[in-house]
Amino acid sequence: MSGEVRPLIVVHGGCGIIGNITPERDAICRAALEDSLRAGYAVLSSGGSAVDAVIAATVLLEDCPEYNAGKGAVFASDGNNELDSGIMDGHTGAAGGISTLKCIKNPILAARHVMLNCPHTLLCGTGAETFAVNQGCQIVDQKYFFTEQRFLQLQSVLADANLRPQLDHNIPTNQLSTNETSIGTVGAVALDQHGRLATASSTGGMTGKLPGRVSDSSIVGAGFFADQQLAVSMTGTGDEFIRQSAARQIVDLFHYRSMTLTEACDQVIFGALKEVHAGVIAVDREGNMLVELLIGVAIAVWLLFGLLSSSRRWWKRPTLPEVDNTPSNTNNTICSSSDCVRCHRNESTLAAARHKFTQRYQDRTDLTRIQEVLMPTAAVDSPYLFFIHFNRSMPIWTNSLPDCYKDDIELLEAEWYSIASDYKAVRSSEIGWGKNTNDKGERKWKVFQLMNQGSWVTVNCERCPQVVAILHRLSNIVTNCTLGNAFFSVLPAGTVIAAHRGPTNARLRCHLGIDVPLSAQKGASMDVGDASFSWVNGKCVVFDDSYLHSARYLNGERERAALIVDLWHPDLVKEEKECVEFVFGVVVEANDMD
Repeated sequence: MSGEVRPLIVVHGGCGIIGNITPERDAICRAALEDSLRAGYAVLSSGGSAVDAVIAATVLLEDCPEYNAGKGAVFASDGNNELDSGIMDGHTGAAGGISTLKCIKNPILAARHVMLNCPHTLLCGTGAETFAVNQGCQIVDQKYFFTEQRFLQLQSVLADANLRPQLDHNIPTNQLSTNETSIGTVGAVALDQHGRLATASSTGGMTGKLPGRVSDSSIVGAGFFADQQLAVSMTGTGDEFIRQSAARQIVDLFHYRSMTLTEACDQVIFGALKEVHAGVIAVDREGNMLVELLIGVAIAVWLLFGLLSSSRRWWKRPTLPEVDNTPSNTNNTICSSSDCVRCHRNESTLAAARHKFTQRYQDRTDLTRIQEVLMPTAAVDSPYLFFIHFNRSMPIWTNSLPDCYKDDIELLEAEWYSIASDYKAVRSSEIGWGKNTNDKGERKWKVFQLMNQGSWVTVNCERCPQVVAILHRLSNIVTNCTLGNAFFSVLPAGTVIAAHRGPTNARLRCHLGIDVPLSAQKGASMDVGDASFSWVNGKCVVFDDSYLHSARYLNGERERAALIVDLWHPDLVKEEKECVEFVFGVVVEANDMD
């Protein structure tokens, strides 16, 4: 890489199953994470190194009692706090780990001294403490690490003979004096303006662990790894990370299997680590960044170009093949299913729309284009409910959208993590989910409607507050109109959706990959006209579903999930959108879901 690059830093606060937490406590945790991020970014923006940035970020979280690192560390079974930390400089390959510290205030600073000033890579116990003290690290009494919440978590584990050592925020809360839980292990990855990468991790380990337990956060290749191309920080079930060399696996897949960043992380998180709690943050030398989570909840923030985003995942916009921008009409072939109401004109709905247009817009000269389509002078033989002939026609629109639409796409991609969090919460039960079948009834796929034909599904929306808030921020979403929908779509492996088309080209359909197994990215696709695409986590594809389209997911170990949102066709001006929204502002019988 030549020249300067845009610096980037990502920080995480652990993964697991977070119990009830008050809004006030949640705000404190997020604020601490954001302060940590800003401290690291201040180093980067002033020309500092990635190593110094991840250290600055980690120190602040070690000083925060809400996180399981430093001040907020969990207790071992003997009632002591034992702290671990690790750091790696991707540019030089140097690394340092420190483990089972009981009296060092900031373990990450001790790990840095191991990396820079020690002939060994990992030090543990009293020898590690002696080394850290000789290097000038601050000493504190064990009382410094005491927090009531962590102590109550230990009592909960010790009181249950069947309860093994736990991730810090997986502790059952029904035995505690408060129903809040604290947050977890911390880590950071950074890219500096010179293209150098670094990673850092710090943890108090597992509540109720045996004294002397060494965590993945101090072991190079297990909980963290960095080289000149990629930096990784893991969080979750550390003992399994050690057995699998999890962080190094991701880096090796990235290099030697020519996988993308998301493919490499998916292979490890959803493959080797599929039976445990696992999360990862990663950044490559090109500035691509990933937050990936298998189960539970993680908190992660990133800062790029001086802009901060919290509890979300950002993915660099993909470069898709160029598409033909020449306007052309679509083939009127319809699917073979006689029951597919989506493929046939709904005359009662169309009659109602014409009546409403006549009442309100008959004399509007600025709506003559809509009038031509809605009330043609000659009979029209069309499989569509409402086809706008003057709209440009192409199957895939992702790379051809105006800037305001790109803003919507970037928002959805930036909020991938929050959307995925709500999805995983509602997918844990069958409440609110409906089923669709193909024309032969051979396979079923599931949908969770947030907006169905223009109407918000209140009971489902209440269960997905983050998603609904995000949808309301979209500038071009179709609402209050029977042509608009927003829903989660889940395809089990083996699903085939017969070729069909949507009722109109007044809209475009956006698919955001939410939970897409690696096998689904390679072995599943949607065909739209003469084009096709596959789903990828955190990426959007926008297409015209008035084209004949079909979907298949023939191989895979688990379901493929996507968020589907309808957006207005960009060729409609404001007044035309308002008109279409009004005349089709009724509920139709057709079930318009892919």
